Amino acid sequence: MLALGAGGAAGLGVIVIDLLLAGLRWFAFAIPRDAHLSDIDLGPARVLLMPVLGGLLVGLASALLRRWRQREVVDAIEANALFGGRMSVGDSLGSSF
Repeated sequence: MLALGAGGAAGLGVIVIDLLLAGLRWFAFAIPRDAHLSDIDLGPARVLLMPVLGGLLVGLASALLRRWRQREVVDAIEANALFGGRMSVGDSLGSSF
């Protein structure tokens, strides 16, 4: 039962992340849900602008998280090697994004 619950939670997490990414593709590139990025012509301005804005957003989010959380997120390989596979929920969420 525990494995069933863990598998179900992991599956729901994948669905949520997939929906968030589809929404982000729609917002950033105006791609319909049934289309792919390689199917449409984006134009040079959007191709250059969106990665720059995304990088700025990630940098700003990292700076804000460092103020709130003083230590770095432990990744899965490091947790396995150093902490016997133990990983906090916050680190698990941080490594998935």
